[in-house]
Amino acid sequence: SSLKNNAGAAGSFGHGSKAPFAFSGARAVLYYTTFDDDSGRVARFQGKTILESMPYPDNPDAFTSRTGYFGVGHSSGAQPLTGSKVPAWIREDRQRVSDASGTSVVVVLPLLDSLEDFWMKTKIAVTANFTPAVLQDRVTVHLGNGEQIHSSTIKSLFDELDRSNLDDTAQARLESAHTVLHGSKESREIPGMGLIDFYARTGDGVTQRKVGIARTAGMLITREAERLKTQFGSTEPFDLFVWVRNGELNKLLRSLENPEHDAFE
Repeated sequence: SSLKNNAGAAGSFGHGSKAPFAFSGARAVLYYTTFDDDSGRVARFQGKTILESMPYPDNPDAFTSRTGYFGVGHSSGAQPLTGSKVPAWIREDRQRVSDASGTSVVVVLPLLDSLEDFWMKTKIAVTANFTPAVLQDRVTVHLGNGEQIHSSTIKSLFDELDRSNLDDTAQARLESAHTVLHGSKESREIPGMGLIDFYARTGDGVTQRKVGIARTAGMLITREAERLKTQFGSTEPFDLFVWVRNGELNKLLRSLENPEHDAFE
């Protein structure tokens, strides 16, 4: 279900749904979803590919359609496969992971160097961006190599990460994770703004003055918010993480958040 009208929603623009296509060597993604209604468990399966639109060889003014579907029917009106038409392999794959209802997204021919590298990048991405949400049991990640990222493992996972070869962006975002996991915490209910959690870290290893900000979902948006870059020149180095849990301030920040979810504009 889309929750874009909810003030606490993480997504706003719909761009995230296109990310799996960029990661697919075939520019194709398969979706398997199950849910319960009055008749029982319902299953639906459909595929979609987004290719490059090209001009016809004999008519350069006419272009091919770039979107194709795997389903029942024709063109953009294609409907998902249901009931016994749903492939057995996707049912078995879901069963291997969970009996629960929900949606499986299958990326065809994923662009990855190796499985080991992929799982490592996943651990870094989850830790760098979602540590507050993981700590609050809002997000749990099961990796294909058997590892799990949840509130009981996130701290040891962070401490064991090899950060020596990471780029500056990943290093910086992991500093916010460090603050959430090892810093001091204070919560305040601010009238007219809502509940805000503050995590702070100073002392050894802290060399800059940075403020990381997350909205309700618990995803780090930015450590480079405008007007916060030069406000603290006379203070000792610190790392602060601000998690706006709800309220009017969360609504305001959502209205300023860019489509990439990495800045307030």
